[in-house]
Amino acid sequence: MHILILRTLKIISRILFACLSVLFASGLLAQDAYQVIQPVEAVMKAKQYKDGSNEKQIFASLAVNNIK
Repeated sequence: MHILILRTLKIISRILFACLSVLFASGLLAQDAYQVIQPVEAVMKAKQYKDGSNEKQIFASLAVNNIK
């Protein structure tokens, strides 16, 4: 009976170790994913581009779509 209890505890400890390892690894991966998803604040103004440039046309297109 004593050997059966020891075997059971050994199996439980292995399963617990495997579960904790997976949880720890997924926590690290989630942290990496969070750092990738963090928002970036950038201010772009149409004034900084020359008239007729592609950038100015993109701003004009966005402005027209915002009005609709």
